[in-house]
Amino acid sequence: MIRASHPVGRSRPLVRVQVLLAVQLLLVPVMAEAAAAATEGATKVALPDTVRGLVFADVNENGIRDPGEAGIPGILVSNQVEVVRTDGEGRFALPVEPGQVIYVHKPADHDLPLSPANLPRFSYVHEPNGSPDLRYGGLAPTGSLPESLEFPLIPGERALQFTLAVYGDPQPRDRRELGFIRDDAIAQIAGSGADLAMVLGDVMYDDLSLLPDYLGLTGAMGMPVWHVVGNHDLDFDAGDNRHARDTFRSVFGANRYSFEHGHVLFMVLDNVDYQGLGENGRPRYRGYLGEEQLRWIGNVLAEVPQDRLVVLATHIPLWAWGGETENVNTADRDRLLELLGDRRALVLTGHLHMTYHHWLERPRGHPVQHLVTATLSGTWWSGPEDHRGIPVTMQRDGNPNGFHLISFDGAHYVERFQGLGLARDHQIRVEFPMGRTSVSALQGEDLVVNVFSGGERHRVDVRVGHGPWMEMENYTGPSPAFEALLERAPETFGANIRAIPTNHLWRIPMPEALQQPGVHRIQVRAVDAYGRSHTGGAVIEVTP
Repeated sequence: MIRASHPVGRSRPLVRVQVLLAVQLLLVPVMAEAAAAATEGATKVALPDTVRGLVFADVNENGIRDPGEAGIPGILVSNQVEVVRTDGEGRFALPVEPGQVIYVHKPADHDLPLSPANLPRFSYVHEPNGSPDLRYGGLAPTGSLPESLEFPLIPGERALQFTLAVYGDPQPRDRRELGFIRDDAIAQIAGSGADLAMVLGDVMYDDLSLLPDYLGLTGAMGMPVWHVVGNHDLDFDAGDNRHARDTFRSVFGANRYSFEHGHVLFMVLDNVDYQGLGENGRPRYRGYLGEEQLRWIGNVLAEVPQDRLVVLATHIPLWAWGGETENVNTADRDRLLELLGDRRALVLTGHLHMTYHHWLERPRGHPVQHLVTATLSGTWWSGPEDHRGIPVTMQRDGNPNGFHLISFDGAHYVERFQGLGLARDHQIRVEFPMGRTSVSALQGEDLVVNVFSGGERHRVDVRVGHGPWMEMENYTGPSPAFEALLERAPETFGANIRAIPTNHLWRIPMPEALQQPGVHRIQVRAVDAYGRSHTGGAVIEVTP
């Protein structure tokens, strides 16, 4: 809640009134018109207006500035390009243009008010004339600039240890698939022990009319839920990038923003560069940040101490393992990595419906860990149904659908994958051989293991029965488990679905001990990039 000189809408009485956006992310209109002409008859040049406001300590947490609730000095406020700090009385002033978002950067020792859907209330979208006519509504006109824009912050304590639940692409097509999210994911995430959650884009699958129903689900999660914009969250009928995320912003607020939690600076980026509909009527886009966003990133980094861990969140990966296709890579990622300097950093992305770890080289400092996270929707809610009627929806890399838990301690972190409906320690699958097979079917083949959150810094060993441990080779290839599922139930997948190469598989030539008739136990152990050990295995039967 904020106070402003007028409510949203076209009638603007010059009195201070309270404005509450219940389902959306917050705040009020912010801008006026300005123009200048050098001489009579000269071309008028539009000048930015100035938004003025206050960040205050909402001691009683009612979202309203009450008597005695003072302004907070030194708080960052941004228009998504420039970044300023509040003065000694908590006041700020920023230039603002139509289409920009004013947001308050949450410091680590304060909290934000939440909507009933657990969306942080921290930003105001400034769109004086509103959106063009859009199928899903876009933004209503915000009108002229209020006299003051007031952001509440709730005083708290810096918690150096906390856990983030993060995942990509819930991506429901319809209410049936929203039900899958409800039944397969929400309770498990809510009970995971996480302190906050982040959704890495493709919240929807094009149909933005489902957003109100989706918000009912996040309202049950019991923690702040932050959102990144994805390519399936856009107003495709906007025609260009200017208004393409208007409906998204009407619900979630800022499309790019920053905040601090613990000893971590989070920067949520918007790297979906929408290029309109192609001749085939399908949306065209690429991964791209652009000069304005890079400038904002540099401005935020300049205000945050060097010892903070920087976590960057995007929808489209910075780098897609397997090729430089423009819709799965970020074209100007090198500029971003250069801005980071030698800061300790982690990149979290979605989009690909597969999971992989990679470490990106940069001009200075150690390589940056780049994690393409698991998705809730897996292979777009497809595959055979389980006993609940929910598709198995194994990802195309053979991983279960799921989420990640990242536990932070100061500027350090460890990550763990959590498959939906699976035990905490279920991190490994023996993918070949499986079940019952024959000696002839094993000859000349490899024993293959999938470590769900594995990467180039893992070590994996295997043994058969009480035999010796043998180190396995990390390799790139399709998942045998997903190939077998696709072959077994092709009618439950779309025609274009196939197993895609992944880098979290390990192999070893088929051990002699397995090429003997009988029942055999396979044991696997893996040491991850953080030095933790994981175990898994399988029992198979080999016939003559």
